[in-house]
Amino acid sequence: MAPSITNTVTINFVANAQLAVGGSAAMVYLPDEGEFIANAGGAVYINVGTLLRSAAAFGFDGVLLSKGCAAPFAPKTLRASMGAAGRLPVAPVQDLPQALQQLRARGVVCLAAALYHSRPLDEAPQSYPDGLCAVIGSEGQGLTDAAVQACDMAVRIPMTDLVESLNAGVAGSVLLWHFRGV
Repeated sequence: MAPSITNTVTINFVANAQLAVGGSAAMVYLPDEGEFIANAGGAVYINVGTLLRSAAAFGFDGVLLSKGCAAPFAPKTLRASMGAAGRLPVAPVQDLPQALQQLRARGVVCLAAALYHSRPLDEAPQSYPDGLCAVIGSEGQGLTDAAVQACDMAVRIPMTDLVESLNAGVAGSVLLWHFRGV
């Protein structure tokens, strides 16, 4: 049986990231339960760095980055994260819906940030005894239908009608602040 995403994940970053973790693939250990954030592919350096920094600031236990996200140890990401990339376990995942299903199998509640077919953030439960994973999409494209369907619930941040959406780093940070310490 394959190891669970919450137990071990092999990291194969680009060259500059491999140097940051010792020059070769490294094992990342995520707690069996806790608060996590997952970011879908296509996330740019500034958003990944912002999410890493916010996750550390609000006490989250780890970050999952799906295929196509900016490397967490790239210079631009490190600059945006103000070094938080080195303070949290960061697990890259090839198949985000599958990783979310593995988290759910362990009792971690996965909440997708989505504009459509979602509930206002204040309708989300406020207690997560086995953990929570806030799932953020990429700019412009959001989450895939498969990623949203792999989650327990889709939530949205209430906003005025003056804007359609928030930047992914900002939206993720709002969710992280909302769910801090749950």
